[in-house]
Amino acid sequence: MKGQSYRHFLFCFALLACLVVMAWHKPGEVLVKGLAGYGFIIAAVYAGRLAMRFWTNDHNWKLALTTFLLMLLVFGFAGAYGWGRLFNHDVHFHSELLSISIPAAALCMVTGAALHLAGNILSSKGLNPLVQDAATYVLLKAGGKTYKLDYNDLLYAEANRNYTKVVTVQQTINTPLSFSNFEKLIVHPQFIRVHRSFIINKSKFSHIEGNRVFIGKHEIPIGENYKEAFLLLIGSS
Repeated sequence: MKGQSYRHFLFCFALLACLVVMAWHKPGEVLVKGLAGYGFIIAAVYAGRLAMRFWTNDHNWKLALTTFLLMLLVFGFAGAYGWGRLFNHDVHFHSELLSISIPAAALCMVTGAALHLAGNILSSKGLNPLVQDAATYVLLKAGGKTYKLDYNDLLYAEANRNYTKVVTVQQTINTPLSFSNFEKLIVHPQFIRVHRSFIINKSKFSHIEGNRVFIGKHEIPIGENYKEAFLLLIGSS
């Protein structure tokens, strides 16, 4: 699980824990009821986004499905307890509330997953207003120098142990930056991860042949876990 996914995961459970604490200490207050309901919705939507992220970003559908089902159960049972505590002023678990809390959590999580997927599709087409794509270059350090590389000049990047090899139209640079950190640095619709060790500039490839994508004279493998998302993002089937 990557760092950003960890933060998403911890956020969901931290918010859920706060709601349970509020339900325990201040049952029946109108404000607390409103905050608890709002918090439940936001946390569940966030959980749905997290589950979908494991599929679209990490290309791990098993982890995505497991996370979705686990979070659904957690939110379902926590919601049933919290609502019973808030509205009935007792500490007993109300199993009949599961028929409300689980569908409610599922609806919120599916909404969150759909929002994340829609954001990815819009980003791939350069239409996502949340993507800050005003920058047209990236700064990379290598060999005591700082290089300014225009996005349009970047061909692809390859993981190279603790370094990242960046190939441009004019040169090749080995920057002392981990591949995961490089990926975070160039969050832009024109860059797509096609393999656990490769990111390409989608505007530069000439053709796809089997599980390989060609950028000029460079032949780059397409990982099985990335191929479906890659074809979707470039509008191929």
